[in-house]
Amino acid sequence: MAIAIPKDINQIQNHLIYSYFPIHSFQSPFNCIMHATFLLDDQRNNIISSEVNKEIFKELLTFIIEISRIFLNDSNKHFSLSIVTPLLVPTNLYYGPKLKLFEYTDKLKFLNEILSDYVKSLSSEKLFPNILGDHLSFSDNIRTIETEIPGEFRRKEFNKVLEVIEKEESRYLINKIAEILNYNLSYSELELLDIVNSVSETLSINEQINIFQYWNKNFKNSLPRLIKTQNNNYIDFNQEYYFLVGDVSSGLPSWVKVPAIHGDYQTVLLKNAENDEVIKKLKEDEPTNHITRIISQNSIYPLVKFNYRDRSNIITTINSSVDSYNKAIDFLKWMWRNYRFEEESWNPPFGSSISPINYQFPTSDKNIVSSKKMFFGELNGYPLNNRIFSSDYKELVKLSELDIDKNEYGKAISFLSKFGVLIYPKIELGNIKKSVSLEFENMIKDDIESGEFLT
Repeated sequence: MAIAIPKDINQIQNHLIYSYFPIHSFQSPFNCIMHATFLLDDQRNNIISSEVNKEIFKELLTFIIEISRIFLNDSNKHFSLSIVTPLLVPTNLYYGPKLKLFEYTDKLKFLNEILSDYVKSLSSEKLFPNILGDHLSFSDNIRTIETEIPGEFRRKEFNKVLEVIEKEESRYLINKIAEILNYNLSYSELELLDIVNSVSETLSINEQINIFQYWNKNFKNSLPRLIKTQNNNYIDFNQEYYFLVGDVSSGLPSWVKVPAIHGDYQTVLLKNAENDEVIKKLKEDEPTNHITRIISQNSIYPLVKFNYRDRSNIITTINSSVDSYNKAIDFLKWMWRNYRFEEESWNPPFGSSISPINYQFPTSDKNIVSSKKMFFGELNGYPLNNRIFSSDYKELVKLSELDIDKNEYGKAISFLSKFGVLIYPKIELGNIKKSVSLEFENMIKDDIESGEFLT
């Protein structure tokens, strides 16, 4: 009994079986040449069905497995698997290909039993290369990933994952073994999710972003813990998060409820996104669009609802979180720091008539109301306003409470007026009762005579 294995297993020119001379009607089902003293028919063209030949085939299959073990340390990690992998023969499209070994079962019925045992025996052999370069068996709980395998998965936590098998015959064999054993070979999305989550904290930001992009391309129902927000929480599947563009993220109040992407993660993600072919094409079509707008408007990463905020719209986002006097104070301080040098023509966004935006400003009595229901009063140099505005309007807090320098009060009043804070009451035509008119006339005269408004 002898088996000849070519050095380059893909270059073998014939697959003959010999019994001293070639047996023309029965080719080797492997990438090798086999020899054994078979019992043949009278013309020496066919192997006959007999117990002797059955035992010879058993030994040949055992022999080829023994040979494969010798080459486990070969530089080609797939070489041993290639040795034991039978060739494929085409069949019709409905049934697909099949292993060449089974091609002869109609001639030699005993091969059915032998071949099933052979395929089963391969499951216990360490023939299958994993992504770390080791050889494993089915007993080691090997698994496959149906997508491309990211480089970030080449670590011990993924050591059961098989390397990508390029040879169709070997892929077919592995699946055939799994079928016979009723073995769940492929990792599910949720199984991979658990592994990625278990290693997430040990990954660099670059690695986390690479896996995030891979996951968005290949899966639909989950998202591992990969990208952090500014509050150091991981973003979740199918939730809304913001890119902060420009300097708007600088010094945001700690209470702001803006689930913004952490700056370090945003920087890497946007840099990687620039190399995405889809984004490149969209950028060509709309060259003025910022990349965050392209990502958000085109669902480039469909597992997350990305949005973007820049100087033009971050104000409304922060305003939506203002629900107390202290927050309103922080809000105005932040706006004064960040928007005081805007051009004179700048105005804050107010939404639409259907969906108006109401800014919540702090009052002198430490409450909050809409900025359009406020006035500059006695605290800010307009004492008369406290008398002439109706009770529907509230006095704005003293400007010094907003860390505004006294030398800039004029500029600050002009700035806050853009939000609707009134310097003077709105003048409206109407009928005023004589008694009311006389009451205000006397009040103003009294104040003038007392000299209160003469300073």
